[in-house]
Amino acid sequence: MARTASGILLWQCGALDQGIDRVEEALEVARQIGHPYSIAYGLHHNGLLALYRKRYEDARRWARELSEVSEDNDYPVWGTLATVFDGVATSYLGDPETGLTMSEQGIELYHGLTTPPVFWPDLLRLRALVHSIAGLPQRALELIDEALAIGGPEDLTNPDFHIVKGDVLMSFPDPDNDKAEESYRTAAHGARAGGFHLVELQALTRLVGLRRRLGKSPDGSEELADVYATFTEGLDEHDLVVARRVLTRGPE
Repeated sequence: MARTASGILLWQCGALDQGIDRVEEALEVARQIGHPYSIAYGLHHNGLLALYRKRYEDARRWARELSEVSEDNDYPVWGTLATVFDGVATSYLGDPETGLTMSEQGIELYHGLTTPPVFWPDLLRLRALVHSIAGLPQRALELIDEALAIGGPEDLTNPDFHIVKGDVLMSFPDPDNDKAEESYRTAAHGARAGGFHLVELQALTRLVGLRRRLGKSPDGSEELADVYATFTEGLDEHDLVVARRVLTRGPE
């Protein structure tokens, strides 16, 4: 379990290759010792990391293996989380209606279980993403606001939640650009304070893109370039590729 938690933190802090290796290593150790609950834990976090990496086929594969392990060992919590992960991946792979149905079915099952509260805010975040993809931005906004409210207005321990809020705000037919920009700035501030360099990069990439579309100057690209320059590994990962593309394109 320590390997998975540290792997996710390494990923968020910008040690991308090390984070991936650590999470994969955790699952391999669990398989070697033949401990089903640790295997389920490892599968869950490999699926979560695959979603973070925008590798949705991998996420769906991990989710379905997690579902099998959960069914074989009567792990209802892990089984419901597998259903939610599968739904999120399915949504991103082009079937948002099915993905929404799957994820909400998983949430309904989750409500009937005695579960650790630590999972709930992140499930709300995932639900917000799925509703946004399905063309339901108002419901998505309600869900991400609920997730943010759990930590309180001063809580910046989940700066990526503010990125999701910004993305949801931008998904409205008539987006509130000012509020979206505020969300991305809040995310960047919280990520910088917590040392989450990848999350800061994600927030700044969106912020630069938004400010360019609005014709604002400066657009923030110098700040983005400074953060990008701190990365020495994982340069082919999605978020690094997008940031590099934004920086290469220059002001519009």
